[in-house]
Amino acid sequence: MQYKLNESDAVLYGAGMEDSPAININGMDYMASVTDVTYGSDFMNYTVSVPDFNVQIGYRFALEGQALVRTITDISGPGEPNVQTVRITSPILKVKERQAGNGAAWYADALTDRIGGLSTLGTSNQLTPWAFVYTSGAVGAVYNNLPVTPFKMVVAKEAGQKYAAIYDNAYPYRFKTLKPGVWFESKTYIGGDTNANGTIDWQDGAIWVRDQLPPMPAELKDFFRNGGNWSQTHMAFPPIEHPDSRIDDADDAVFRSCRATEEIVLSNGWIVAAEL
Repeated sequence: MQYKLNESDAVLYGAGMEDSPAININGMDYMASVTDVTYGSDFMNYTVSVPDFNVQIGYRFALEGQALVRTITDISGPGEPNVQTVRITSPILKVKERQAGNGAAWYADALTDRIGGLSTLGTSNQLTPWAFVYTSGAVGAVYNNLPVTPFKMVVAKEAGQKYAAIYDNAYPYRFKTLKPGVWFESKTYIGGDTNANGTIDWQDGAIWVRDQLPPMPAELKDFFRNGGNWSQTHMAFPPIEHPDSRIDDADDAVFRSCRATEEIVLSNGWIVAAEL
């Protein structure tokens, strides 16, 4: 799969022939095949069969402006009651070392954002809340509706050539016996020099990502004087023994950075603990 920006003919890559056709269900890869396709001028609907798990998955591709929106629309078959998570194992965006102006950017940990050309980046296989790839001609950005760290960034080599690829994380179709009823949706965007600074990089993609964030509810908008100084941050903490202290530190940093203005700092999230 390739994404081409019509205004410049610049190309970014998606899944290739070398990528696995498997679908990961409940943490295990299963071979999958397309058994039915319907399409229109700006969409394609696929029925994907996973015979070894005895399920069929409805998968829709649709163009919305400069974004490709991929949605799981249905999971059915005798194996459906056993489905907990579903993960598409092929990359959604990829940039290759041979492309001029190649680069990638992602959040690596609490202290580090990794940003730069592929030649300067070390190998990686990291979950991340945000990720971008770009060339001198186009930037690729991604956004999905997963409730926990939504993406994985991989920097590696294939056939001797370095690449950076973004993958969707696993979709939680069911939590034990509970089905939230929210279908997985992932958006892949390709654009140009959105901020008109003469350079195409991750910042141009970040403008699109910002526009995908849920808007402020009307009640809060009025409360904060029709917008006020509103900032929404999506972040995830790695497994640590005392996460509350890390969250307190983050809240304190936000408070100190805007204490010259009238503000209210709200922190919303959840902590998951497991014993094995």
